[in-house]
Parts: sequence; structure tokens; C-alpha cells
Amino acid sequence: MQPAIKKRALFYLVISVFAFAISHVVHAEGFKLEPGRFIVATDRLSNSAFEQAVIYITQSGEVGTYGLMVNRPTGVALGEVFAEETAQRHHTEQVYYGGPLHNQYLFSLAQSPYEQGEVLQVDREIMLGAGLDTLTRFSYDSQNTKVKAFVGFASWTPGQLQQQIEEGAWIVVPADPEKIFAADGENLWSELTSRWGGDWT
Repeated sequence: MQPAIKKRALFYLVISVFAFAISHVVHAEGFKLEPGRFIVATDRLSNSAFEQAVIYITQSGEVGTYGLMVNRPTGVALGEVFAEETAQRHHTEQVYYGGPLHNQYLFSLAQSPYEQGEVLQVDREIMLGAGLDTLTRFSYDSQNTKVKAFVGFASWTPGQLQQQIEEGAWIVVPADPEKIFAADGENLWSELTSRWGGDWT
């Protein structure tokens, strides 16, 4: 092979390897804070209520930002919490700790092909409901509807969360519905910090 051809082939090989590497390291920069996103805690939130938290943003606007922690199981089954409720007694799914505010209230996220009344449509696929009646309605068709129950939620005043993001406390990444409803939510923070580039410290 001629030296010029060898050099050109080596050049294209290096470019191909570089492009492959770039395509597999995605940086979590530039994603807008809006409903339907995950915010992922960095190490700057260690030793706080949000250490290694992954929060699904349900609302964000002039009234502030609200979300639910999707990776903090309580260790308590839904059927145990509502043992007296016939519709929920058989459910073995864990209830998740949604955040430090209003832990006496029940919230639920659902992915369903059916329209539901009195719920907030967070994005094209995910709905947010409050109360036992809504959770029961979500759970009625368990074959076609994915549901996750939470106690409590997280919230920030207008501009507060954006400031924390700019200070490096959180990184905004796209949310994956499969990750929201996965049974092994405890591993989600590690998965996301491995998947997305960024400054986690």
C-alpha cells in the first residue's frame, strides 16, 4: 500500500474511533428544566435529603417547580399501607418516598393508554394523580397501565431550582418512562450518572 493511502486510511480509522467514542458519551448540558425531565442530584447534595436523588419533574413555571423522587423506596408495600382498602390489599409494589413535603398525602404516576379524569398530564405518556381514589382508578387495569405510588413530594419556589442547577447541585436529563416504573429504582442514580456526562462532584 502506498504511504499516502496508508496515511489516509489511518486518518479515517482515527476519525471513526473518535466519532464512536463521542456518540457513546452524552453530556447532560443544555436540557431545559420542564415537566417530563429528570433532575439528578450531584455530590454537592451529599448528606442532604436529596443525596443521590432522581426526581421526575411534574410541574414547572411561575408558581414554582414540583416533582417526585422515583428512586427512594420506603420498603413498605402498597397493600400494607392500605390494608383496609379491598382494591389495594393485594398490591405488593413498594410505596416510594416522593419528597420531604406533605408525607401524609398520596400521589401516583401512571403510564396508561386510557384517558383519566382529574389528573395532570405531565407529558405525552405520564399522568400525575393525587389520593387513593385516583390510584385505585390507575390500578384498575394493571395489564395496560403502569403505576407508581408516592408519599410526599418535592417543591421549589420560582427560580430556586434553576439557581441550584446553575450552582451545580442538579443536572437535568431526559426522563425514561421505563426507568420511572422500574422495580429496581434504587440503582437509577448510578445508571444515570454513568450514562450522562457532566460534573457530578
